[in-house]
Amino acid sequence: MAKRIENFRVERQRGVRLAFCDSVPSLMVVAGPNGAGKSTLLDAIRKQANPKPLYVGPHRVSRRQNVQMRYMYPSNEVSSMEELFSLDNLVQYEGITIQATARTPWDQDESTSFVKYGLCKIEVERADALKELYDLKGEIPPGLQDPWKPFHDLLKFLLPHLKFQGVDSKIKTNIRCNFLAHGLDTLVDLDELSSGEKSVVQLFYPLIEHQIKALLEQYARGETATAAAVSRNPWCILIDEPELHLHPALQVKVLDYLRTLSLLSDSQVILTTQSTAIIENATFEELYLLRPAEHTSETENQLTQLATDEERLQTIRDLFGSPVNLTSMQPVVVVEGVGLDGDTKVVSDKQLYRNLDSRFDRVTVVPGGSKGQVMELRQRIETMLGEFSVAIPVMALVDRDTGSGTTKANCYSLPVSMIENFLVDPHVIYTAIESVRHKTDLSTIAQVEAVIDKILDDQFEEEIERTVIQQVGYRKFQPQRPATELVTQIQEFCQQLVAKVTPEQVKSWIEEAQQNVHAIKIENRRREQFSGKRVLKALHSKALHSTGISKEVFLFYAAREAGKRQSVKVFFDEFFLRLFPDDADS
Repeated sequence: MAKRIENFRVERQRGVRLAFCDSVPSLMVVAGPNGAGKSTLLDAIRKQANPKPLYVGPHRVSRRQNVQMRYMYPSNEVSSMEELFSLDNLVQYEGITIQATARTPWDQDESTSFVKYGLCKIEVERADALKELYDLKGEIPPGLQDPWKPFHDLLKFLLPHLKFQGVDSKIKTNIRCNFLAHGLDTLVDLDELSSGEKSVVQLFYPLIEHQIKALLEQYARGETATAAAVSRNPWCILIDEPELHLHPALQVKVLDYLRTLSLLSDSQVILTTQSTAIIENATFEELYLLRPAEHTSETENQLTQLATDEERLQTIRDLFGSPVNLTSMQPVVVVEGVGLDGDTKVVSDKQLYRNLDSRFDRVTVVPGGSKGQVMELRQRIETMLGEFSVAIPVMALVDRDTGSGTTKANCYSLPVSMIENFLVDPHVIYTAIESVRHKTDLSTIAQVEAVIDKILDDQFEEEIERTVIQQVGYRKFQPQRPATELVTQIQEFCQQLVAKVTPEQVKSWIEEAQQNVHAIKIENRRREQFSGKRVLKALHSKALHSTGISKEVFLFYAAREAGKRQSVKVFFDEFFLRLFPDDADS
C-alpha cells in the first residue's frame, strides 16, 4: 500500500539534472515552464518510492465502456481502483476495453477507463452484502449507512449540480452508472457526462473507494457506522496536471479538496501544474518551482520553494501580478499602465502586444503604472528574479509621451506616445473594420482619416493637460520607522512637493505644454504623439459602436494590421533582439 514520501532526490533524469526535497509537505504543488521536467520529476519520484504511490499521468484517456454483468467476477481483476493506480503497467482485462501499456508521462494512460467498471463492481458487492445481511438476520434492518455516501459527499463538494442516482443493471449486457445534472429529470450515464465532470469522477473516486468498501463490510454486518469512522494507513498520490478539462473555479475547488484530504486522512498529494488558478491559490508552504536546468548551476537544486513565508509570497504577487508570471521563467517586459482616469496598474490589453508582434508570447508582460513606477518595478523584479535565475532579462518598455525617447540597456522607449498609437493610422483602421465597414460612413481611407483628424482636433486641450500632468510626475511617500515621527515625515514630504509644484511652475508648464502641443499639430505628429488610447476610444464610440463590433474586437484586428507595417516590424525587431540576442544567429 502506498505511503507518504518523506524526501526524494532525482538526478540526471531527462530534463532534470538535480532536484531534491528533504521534507516533502502533505500537499506539494510543483509549477514551472514547459520543458522544465515536471512530469519527469513525478515519474522519477514514483519509481523511487516503495511501496508504489498512486499515480495519475498527464495523458489520461477516457474510453467509453460497455460493462456487462457476466464480467463482474473475473479471476484476474485488481482488487481496487487504488491498486490499479499504483501499477506500472496496465494489462488486458476480460470485458474491459483498454490498451495494455506502460503508465508513464509519455504514453496514453487508460487507467481512468476502469472507473465505470469499479462503480458497477461496488454495486454488485452491495447487492451481495444485502443478501448476506438478510441471510444472517432474516431481514434488512432500517437505518443502515448508505455505502455510497462518500461518493455523494465528493460530488456535493466538487460538482454540486451533479447527483449520483445509482447503478442500473436491469440490462445485463449494458450496465449504466446514472447521474442527474442541473436538476433535470433525464438520467445521464457516466460515459455521457461532460469531459470535466467525468474527469473529476475518474480522478477522485479511487481516493474514496476504500471508504465505500469499508462501509460495505459494515453494511453486511448490519452496522450503522458513519463514513467518518473509516480509517486507513497514510498514503500518497502523484497527479500530473489535475486541472485538465476543468474550469478555473473548479480547479480551485479541487485544490481545496486535495488540501482537506491531506489534512484529514494523513495522506499526501504531490502534483504538477500549469494552472493559473491552482498556482495563485496555493499557500507558500505548498508552492514549489521547478527551474529548467539552464537556469541553475551543475550542483544547484532545480526545485525550490517559491516563498518561505506569506509576506514573501505577497511580495511576489505585488511585483509580478501573480506567482504564475514568476513560475513561467520567461523574460519580463514591464510596461506603462495608466488608465484614462489616471489610475495606475491598468495595463493595456496584453493581447494588443501579442497581436502587434507574436514574440510577446515568449515574454511575461507586467504592468508598472507610470514611467517612474515602471523603472522602479523593473529594478525590483530584476533583483527578485536574480534569486531564481541570472539568465532572465528584465526590460522596461515605456511610452515616449511628448518628450524624447530613451534607449538604455534595460529600458526601451516606444517611437510613439503609447502602444495604442501604432494603431492610429487610417490605412490600418480602414482594413481592420472591413467586416463592418458597410454599416458605417467610412467607405474610403480619406473618410477614416477625416474622422481621426476631427478627434485629434477635439483633444487639443486634453493633450495640454496630459502634458502638464506628466511634468508633475509620480510622487511616492514611503513611511519610515519610528511611527511616532510619521506626522513629521508627511509634513516634510508635503513641503517638498509644494516647493516643487509652485503656481509659477505650473503656469510655466502650461505655457510650455501649449507650445509643444501646438508644434506637434503644426508638424503633423498628432497621430504619433497625442494619446492613442483616447483616440481609439473616441473613434469606436463615434463611428463603430453602432455597428455591433466591440472595442476589444476592433483593437484585435487593428493591432494585427498595424503589426504588418514596416516601421512597426523594424521597431520590434530591434526591441526583441535585446531580449533574445541568440535570435540574431538563427
